[in-house]
Amino acid sequence: MSKSATKPASRGPERSRAQPKLAASDFGSRLRRARNERGKTLREVSELSGISITYLSDLERGVLVNPTLDTLKKIAEALDVSLNELLGVDTEETPARYSNALEEFRRGNHFQVALAEQAHRERVSVEELEEDWLRAMAGIRIRGRAPNDASDYLFIFEAIRRALDRR
Repeated sequence: MSKSATKPASRGPERSRAQPKLAASDFGSRLRRARNERGKTLREVSELSGISITYLSDLERGVLVNPTLDTLKKIAEALDVSLNELLGVDTEETPARYSNALEEFRRGNHFQVALAEQAHRERVSVEELEEDWLRAMAGIRIRGRAPNDASDYLFIFEAIRRALDRR
């Protein structure tokens, strides 16, 4: 075999030189969405998984096209998601999952009572209103940091609710 026909040895993860492959960009979108829904920064996922920030960023952007199963498992564990969810192989659409602190706040009696009262006042469904509140609360980030505790979310919820009720 001639030298020009031999395939060079791989030097690490394969990177897409042209347009990112559709599957890689879909995976990257799912990875970013899962990370954001849980209020985690790339740095936090890196620290939890032992995978570099650059590598994680390349995955999210669809630049890397073949992460190993071990890498995928570490990321899934760091984000507390199933491999199926991360890979998009679940046939059913799974509802958005939020951080543990936000889920704890969601289950709290105070939030549920306040939701029921507001839904009644505004003549909307509790489910629709709950999803609006949770999406808003999940999006709270200051320099990449999100609230860490259900009581933090309760404090923020009450402040926003009171400000909106004054209108």
